[in-house]
Amino acid sequence: MIRIILLLLLFAGSSAAQDIVRLAPITVIGKKEKGAIRVPAPVETVTPKLLRSINYTGTEDLLRYLPNLYVRKIYPGSTNMPLVIRGNSTYQTARSLVLVDNIMISNPLNAGHGYAPRWHMVAPEEIERIDVIYGPFSALYGGNTIGGAAIIRTRLPEKREIHISGSYMYHPFREFRTNDELNGFSAHFSYGDKFFDRLRFFFLYDRQDFEVQPIMFATLKKDSGGAPAGNPVSGWESDISCTGDPIYVIGAYSKADIKNDLFKIKLGYDINEFTQLEFDWVFWDHEQDYPSPETYLRDLNGNPVWSGTVDILGRSYKIKESTFYYREKEGKDYLYALHFRRRPKKGLSIETTLSYYDMNKDLSKKSSTSPPFSKEGGKGSVQDNDGGWFTFNLILGYPLEAFGRHNLKLGYYLERAFIDTWSYNASDWKEDIRTSLTLHSEGKTQTHAFFFEDIWDITPKWTLYLGGRYERWKGFDAEKERDTSKGRVRIHLDTRHKEYFSPKFGINYRPKKDLSLRLSLAKAYRFPTVGEMYQGGIDSSGYLIKANPNLNPEEVYSIDLSATKFLGELGKIRLSWWFSWEKNTIFKQTNVYTGVKNFQNIDRVRKWGVELSAEKRDFLIKRMYGMISVSYTDAEIKKNRNLPSSEDKDFPRVPHWIIKSMLSYSPLEKLTLSVSQRYASKQWTTLTNEDRRSGYGCVEDYLVFEFKGVYRIKKGLSLSFGVDNIADVLYHVYHPYPRRTFYFSLNYDYH
Repeated sequence: MIRIILLLLLFAGSSAAQDIVRLAPITVIGKKEKGAIRVPAPVETVTPKLLRSINYTGTEDLLRYLPNLYVRKIYPGSTNMPLVIRGNSTYQTARSLVLVDNIMISNPLNAGHGYAPRWHMVAPEEIERIDVIYGPFSALYGGNTIGGAAIIRTRLPEKREIHISGSYMYHPFREFRTNDELNGFSAHFSYGDKFFDRLRFFFLYDRQDFEVQPIMFATLKKDSGGAPAGNPVSGWESDISCTGDPIYVIGAYSKADIKNDLFKIKLGYDINEFTQLEFDWVFWDHEQDYPSPETYLRDLNGNPVWSGTVDILGRSYKIKESTFYYREKEGKDYLYALHFRRRPKKGLSIETTLSYYDMNKDLSKKSSTSPPFSKEGGKGSVQDNDGGWFTFNLILGYPLEAFGRHNLKLGYYLERAFIDTWSYNASDWKEDIRTSLTLHSEGKTQTHAFFFEDIWDITPKWTLYLGGRYERWKGFDAEKERDTSKGRVRIHLDTRHKEYFSPKFGINYRPKKDLSLRLSLAKAYRFPTVGEMYQGGIDSSGYLIKANPNLNPEEVYSIDLSATKFLGELGKIRLSWWFSWEKNTIFKQTNVYTGVKNFQNIDRVRKWGVELSAEKRDFLIKRMYGMISVSYTDAEIKKNRNLPSSEDKDFPRVPHWIIKSMLSYSPLEKLTLSVSQRYASKQWTTLTNEDRRSGYGCVEDYLVFEFKGVYRIKKGLSLSFGVDNIADVLYHVYHPYPRRTFYFSLNYDYH
């Protein structure tokens, strides 16, 4: 910690008298930039200049080095990359909001890794800036910002521009007996222009084709063995599970082949200098294929063993036919949006967005009999999902001079989300030949919200923020059905209604031009998602299994106290203390009295933390950029009637410490070299904090280093090389994360 303090002093003192150079900042710092967001909360901002300093395959990577923030990215091209901000678990994906030009791409259908933001709907090359807001302190956003929000803004062209890039990724992965050489390719093309001084056109195409490592392994508990059956095998590896049980690792489920194709068209029309219409259309076609399950087991003749009863060290174990499987997933997502913006220099401003996200196709097919013959078909299962969400957002703004300057905003928000899932047994999984219905589940949620805020600049030194948000929510049209031996059974679930008001308050004091002190207070409610309430099945008699339609909304009281020191135009240092008291936290757990595992309300959770971050251009020497952040979080379960043994335990998947840093230096005008580091302390997997080991299935602490070099060959043309996880560390956040990975990229820009 002493070293960190000394480094921060260097940030404040180094190069204080130097002239400002033209090296563009990675993060917007110092003065208020045109378009900078104003909210009563800590805000960290990144711009596309960051692309020079990090290895990236998607938009999610732009957030990688922000303080007290984590994106769970197990491999590139994934759909399971939740954003976690400030003390929340990676399972609590419904607590982080992601907007692109006021279009919601965070997934409101459920909570969990599979319901991450749809990062693929926006390409890094089209982004103008990203503002990350910490906490639920703005009335403009709902309770799904308990952790915070990532507000992404893209740009429309002012003149003709073309961007073309191609990248190659190489990733050798090793764990247990798996040894894979993985390759990945990506390509980007975008074209934009402005016609007749009013009409703007932008087209984008992205292609990703990645091989990625297996993230799950097949295991057997050693103490579950029986009397020998006379079928000895070899090839297994001994290990110890996260809870301390001796296990045999008998294979890897499969590496994955991932393909993503993104098409985007944006049309903007300038009605006049301050009024604009815009239409967005996006199509995302994605496939995931798991073609190569791997068994480590061999019989006496050296043949692979996939299922059946086997002997290991004199004890017999039964391997199910479905242990190793093939799987194919296919999705087609569409996004439609219409924007109207009126932003005059004086008077009434209007900003409205109407959007519809359509999960037009979401099909998953899986084998249930032993490889290798099941690769071509046979028994299995099919899941066919339909879902999406509709949003409408209207914000009216008006500046008013009265005892200072008021920036008034008044608005209305509508969100409607739905999901419709059909799961079948299949006689041929490959050909999608469906037989009996194992479960049909559907439901909807809807929220109406009215909000207001007043940012009142009382004097040049004092600013007061007053805001509030009234929300009316309902869950409705929920139904479940399945086939039984007596026919199809069906049940309908009752409609739920809730309504709340969430007040917001903030006060900011600037005793000096380079020092800002702010106190923020907020209350927020986060309503259950469709999946949290209605996920689960029904039995043959029509009774609910595991679903919990009576979940209560989460209720959170939050405080933030922040001080920011601006280092002229070169940088800033921020220190924040925050506190959160939660009621009815929604989390999946097992009720100790009923044995049912589903989403339940945890009565009380207390969280608090400290964030210290600094960044500076001309750090130590000219044309060097430095950034460091240190975050401490203490998240504790105070009361949990359904699982009393979890009380006074750390909340799972929340590290106590997160430390990040970066140095970027341009020794030549054409050359930029960057090195960065990320650290997170150990996290618990279980609510009762019983997983005290490390390895596969556990959540470990990790420290990784990354490098990137960019050489600008000539105007508009650049070549880059990078390495992630330089030390080739094998670490797990339950699943294994990528080992050392190499990146090569060629980029061309025309303006």
